[in-house]
Amino acid sequence: MTVRTNLVPNPSFEISTSGWSPAALPGISDAGATLTRAPGALSGQLFRAAVSTGATGLPQGVWADLGTHPAGTVLTFSALVWQGPQSSLPPISCLLRDMTSGAQAEFSAPAGEVPVTAQGTLTVGAQAANVRLAFLAPAATTFHIDTVIVQIGPDPAPYFDGSTPDTSTEIHAWTGTPHASASVAYPPPTITAAPSWGYRTTITTQVEWGVYSVYRLAGGTPHPVRGGHAITGSTVLIDSDVDLNRPVTYLIRDTAGRSFTSAPISVPATRPVLSDPATGDHTLVTIVSWPKRVFDPQSKPLWPHSATAPTVVVAPEHLPQSSPTLLTLTRAEEHAVHDRAATGRIVLLRPSCPQLDPAHLLITGRDVERATDRIDDESRLHHLDAQHVLADLTTPAAGDTLGDLHQAVPTTLGAIHNRWATLGAIAAANLKGGS
Repeated sequence: MTVRTNLVPNPSFEISTSGWSPAALPGISDAGATLTRAPGALSGQLFRAAVSTGATGLPQGVWADLGTHPAGTVLTFSALVWQGPQSSLPPISCLLRDMTSGAQAEFSAPAGEVPVTAQGTLTVGAQAANVRLAFLAPAATTFHIDTVIVQIGPDPAPYFDGSTPDTSTEIHAWTGTPHASASVAYPPPTITAAPSWGYRTTITTQVEWGVYSVYRLAGGTPHPVRGGHAITGSTVLIDSDVDLNRPVTYLIRDTAGRSFTSAPISVPATRPVLSDPATGDHTLVTIVSWPKRVFDPQSKPLWPHSATAPTVVVAPEHLPQSSPTLLTLTRAEEHAVHDRAATGRIVLLRPSCPQLDPAHLLITGRDVERATDRIDDESRLHHLDAQHVLADLTTPAAGDTLGDLHQAVPTTLGAIHNRWATLGAIAAANLKGGS
């Protein structure tokens, strides 16, 4: 299934008559019709349009502008039209017209006891043209229209608009202001994930329409996936921050708040991973010990900065500290841990034991010693001093406004508020000293 579009900006008159005009169409209709909303729908809606016309030389009625379409475009319209039970009344003319070439698809809807489904198909002429849909009466009368749809393609399709309830096979949305813009219907997005290389996942999304973000669900908490914020179309993402040896799921969340989840997976790993969340660079390590976190009342708010992932980490009171000891088995692993610690950036330590939670750390000190007395043994013990940061850094901050900051790290503004009640308090604070 592909995306379907209803080009009519106000197809069911639920909140207004905007998008429809009673003005004259040169050579086709006269002005003078009155357009109102009437309670009681012709089919499945709450309101319909009531069009009252007078007796003039040309027909009167209403029309909607459907925009400009390329030469050769095939458009199909469908609508419910009802004039009333008086069979002697002349039919209502339903026109889908190419305003450049004059080509049109026309349906005559006779009066009768029940609404009539008007349908027609138009092919735009040899050049791009503005297309309009009109409902016109040749005499004084009142007629009603409802559930109007114009789609690209030769085949009539069931009515929908952006407020039509979603189904298991189709999602509906307005492309702009509800009841004042075109609508789209598209297949529900899908997201799948698979472990790769023993420390990450490959995420594949299939999305036909809309803007969405991708999150990882671990322990019931959603975490943004790096590179998965406000994207469009189908894509493939690599999640190098995923928990190891734990069940996780991924979800797509669109701008309307709809969520679609993957099947749960687990990334099997035999050793923990120390990585740079800004770049995804990683190092295999072994956690020898990880003493309980302690809280140092003298610790200060941290403001670490990185050229590749600008971040702001705020501690409303103080930051927990811990002293993990890591074991590396080769010189390459030793050098990689050194490189991770030397950057001054935040690192992510992901245990392979599911009983330990991953942690974002700022390494403030490191002491290295041989793991054994053997001269040829390349194993090293790394005794780290680290502070646990409070921000989720899987989505780097972008932009320079408070709104950008809130989008990147949603807890930051709240943390600032908890520490400083007013802008005056921030101005008076010794930020470098942490007071």
